Amino acid sequence: MRRALNTANLALASGIIVTGGLIYSQNKNQLPFVRQLSCKGNNGKEDEEIPPILRKPTGKYDFECQNYQHLSYFDRRKLKVKMRPRETHIKELQDPKNEFDVLVIGGGATGAGVCLDAAARGLKVALIEKGDFCSGSSSRSTKLIHGGVRYLQQAFRFEAGFYEKFKLVIEALAERNYMIHSAPYMNKELLIAVPCENLFKLVYFLMGVIVYHAISMWKYCFSPYTVPLKAPRLAGKNKMKELFPHLSKPCYGVIFSEGQMDDSRVMMQAMLTSTCKGYKGALNPATVANYTSLKKFLKNEEGQIMGAVLYDHLKNKEFTVKCKSVVNATGPASDSIRQMDDPSLKPRMVGSRGVHVVVPKEFTPNDIGFLVPKTKDGRIMFVLPFKGMTLAGTTDHPDDIDKTTVPEDDVKEIVEELENYFSKKVEVKSQWCGIRPLVLNMKTVEGKIDTTPKAPRFGKLGETIEKFLIKLELRSPDLNETKRLTRNHEIEVSDSGMVSIMGGKWTTYRNMAEETVDKLLRVHTTIKPTYARSQTTEFKLLGSYSNKSLEQPRKVDNFIPALTKHLEETYELPEDSANLLVSTYGNQATKVAKIGKDEALNEKLHPDLPYTKAQIVYSA
Repeated sequence: MRRALNTANLALASGIIVTGGLIYSQNKNQLPFVRQLSCKGNNGKEDEEIPPILRKPTGKYDFECQNYQHLSYFDRRKLKVKMRPRETHIKELQDPKNEFDVLVIGGGATGAGVCLDAAARGLKVALIEKGDFCSGSSSRSTKLIHGGVRYLQQAFRFEAGFYEKFKLVIEALAERNYMIHSAPYMNKELLIAVPCENLFKLVYFLMGVIVYHAISMWKYCFSPYTVPLKAPRLAGKNKMKELFPHLSKPCYGVIFSEGQMDDSRVMMQAMLTSTCKGYKGALNPATVANYTSLKKFLKNEEGQIMGAVLYDHLKNKEFTVKCKSVVNATGPASDSIRQMDDPSLKPRMVGSRGVHVVVPKEFTPNDIGFLVPKTKDGRIMFVLPFKGMTLAGTTDHPDDIDKTTVPEDDVKEIVEELENYFSKKVEVKSQWCGIRPLVLNMKTVEGKIDTTPKAPRFGKLGETIEKFLIKLELRSPDLNETKRLTRNHEIEVSDSGMVSIMGGKWTTYRNMAEETVDKLLRVHTTIKPTYARSQTTEFKLLGSYSNKSLEQPRKVDNFIPALTKHLEETYELPEDSANLLVSTYGNQATKVAKIGKDEALNEKLHPDLPYTKAQIVYSA
């Protein structure tokens, strides 16, 4: 009997392995990079070795997109792209002959994602932003690309809405992998340690992050653009003290992986990619304009939007633009655009204030983050290394959507949490406040949040477990209103045909954009894209590179060390400045360095900071 069972188990395991191999082989042949990136040499032969010599630029300070095929072959595959100045974009908007397929309102993460997705499908896209690009909430995040370990913890409480939170974690983990893969010079893996005072908490958090990692690996197996991150591990008291020398109390630790980004730079690269003529495939270069606001909509006799009146704040000029559809992607300000379209609509957006502070590097000296598992009001708080300093936050309190000032109480709240775990005196170097755009469910009456405490699931057993976890300080009995709201996004279509994308989180911006454009095409059937499906999973953002080997399309190359060394040797840049240029501009860093060398502008702006004068010229 035992031999029969062993034989059956062996057969089952063999079948699973063979089936998995067949699925992988089939998927591998259909991966986008295998189809798209077939580089040829001068004689037309595939995979011809090209000498590692940098070709000279075709023009002074021209903009190009270079896709790297090997760490040392910086010019193996060059795609020329053209960028237009703001004046050209404004002229395109004002041209009465132009009728855009889509007018996107909002120049933050969501708006940039929608612009890129629609342009990649071949649509004629325009985008406007009343301020500067990414000057709002999108630039005031925790700089994390994460699935949301807190949301997974909330999902396993089995409260109302637990299924939506679990779905959000799954979606966000898949998008986390995409973001790291799409711009690896900006986005990277970051290890984070969770302190555990006793062995029970150690087991509790270890099991949680194992499930979290398992979900990520499950998405990895069925996706062509993922990046496998390090598995969770344990850290003893000595190791935790070594990683964080200023810990006030000895503790164990659980270490897991997340992603980290420079939020405003990621958004700008997505925006720039959408405007690049000749970047890839059917991408139709978008027309974008900052400091341009919406004054009113223009509608036809049926009440459908056919255009808009815009105002250029830099030229103090009002003009009209024609469009077939409109996407409202203004984040916290979504209600103002919705009610401009239809004053009878009820508000759906709720602002949640998130404050961050920047403190000295000594709190994270080994470039590993620290997670406070439970603050006084039941949140979690991140303490993360970022650009040579330490970033700590965030708070979560209801507030007005126009909030920009930083309340002192929030700063004090973060400082007190840091002092609970670290013996070092907290010196706040800078601080900022961002507003999360949370969306109310349509079932919520009159725009009010249901703050009624939710009864534990599973009757008395659930109540007993609830009290036990609270006693062990693994759960907080008092969650404020905004913490109960899910971070899922919702898409709404008005009677006039305007599509509003509301809510969501930074990590899922690409998927939010994909669903928004899908919805728009279903509503506006007269708009005919070149590609019906989203193309944004099939190429990387401006400044990135192609894979090192076409036979291993999942493998991610790291060209940063080689390019950094090239900048140091060729353009005589100090190591920290070279690192900064590469991590900010990717393969466009050579353009900035060349400006600095030609114009003698590679000098630092400040002796203690890596920023150079050439960056100012390049950005202008």
